[in-house]
Amino acid sequence: MTDPTQLYRELLLDHARSPRHRGRLPAPARVGEVSNALCGDRATLSILVEDGVVAAVACAGEGCAISVAAASMFACAIAGRPVAEVRSVAAAIRALVTSGSDAELGELRALASVAAFPSRRRCATLVCDALDVALG
Repeated sequence: MTDPTQLYRELLLDHARSPRHRGRLPAPARVGEVSNALCGDRATLSILVEDGVVAAVACAGEGCAISVAAASMFACAIAGRPVAEVRSVAAAIRALVTSGSDAELGELRALASVAAFPSRRRCATLVCDALDVALG
């Protein structure tokens, strides 16, 4: 049987090495740009919302493997979902990395390991802050 911790580690590394939804969307996409002053990570999230649904999403920025992987995984998870659900996913990620909640997040569950490292929690939630800025 395969160790789930190892699977999560591999998933995070895969997204960090080959981020999905990379780039920026053209207008009229909403854009949120944030940074982590402690480490210099930057995240930009572009989302196109049509009829209350995230029709397209792209992420850009620079940072550590955790912030790049989290942005990639988040973008994959929110594409095609209603904005209300997307906000719920962001809240669940924050709860997962701060308190180790048991939220059902699919592949995003891999971010649970960050809860053990308080200084890295912001890396995993930076993209959630970018979402907040993009949606206002």
